[in-house]
Amino acid sequence: MDVYKAEEQQIEDIKRWWRENGMSLVIGITLGISAIFGWRHWQAYKTEQAESASVLYSDMVASLRAESKTEVEDSAHKILEKYENTAYGVFAKLALAKLAVTDNELAAAEMYLREALDKNINDSFSHVIRLRLIRVLISQNKFDEADSLIAIPEKGEFAASYDELLGDVEAALGKFEAARSAYQQSINKARDSGRDISAIELKIDNIGH
Repeated sequence: MDVYKAEEQQIEDIKRWWRENGMSLVIGITLGISAIFGWRHWQAYKTEQAESASVLYSDMVASLRAESKTEVEDSAHKILEKYENTAYGVFAKLALAKLAVTDNELAAAEMYLREALDKNINDSFSHVIRLRLIRVLISQNKFDEADSLIAIPEKGEFAASYDELLGDVEAALGKFEAARSAYQQSINKARDSGRDISAIELKIDNIGH
């Protein structure tokens, strides 16, 4: 009898637990299943979106090669409309910056490059964007801003390019000794990495001895 009562008590305990917690369990299981299928749907959606962005990017690159400005702008703006916060958005801004430089619209080019630099998450590619931005700033005589971008602590494999642009800033300011020194540093680093130094040597020749 004691065993029977014990079993009855266990059954009652289970029933009570179910009354108290059953709904939460059902909801939890339902949410779990929904999460699984939702995640798969989200992954499929992301794949579809990536493919669409890739097509637009390919169109933009083809238009750049063909120098079709209108088509480049059209593809770039379509990318920015839907995929601005992706790597494709960064590339679109770089394409628009290139067009702006070609049209001598340097303020617009600066804006696109700053936005691209802000959105980019790849360290090496950030150097590429930053170097382009520095050149645009120098072209606008914004030497202090250019100098502040050159002065970043970690330059890595791009150190020679930063030194060259520092030389450009110093030369533009009439500080020819400082320019020569920066150019020479650039030459030394470029030579060590096997880069062509003829363009930098020409800059030294142009500022005299």
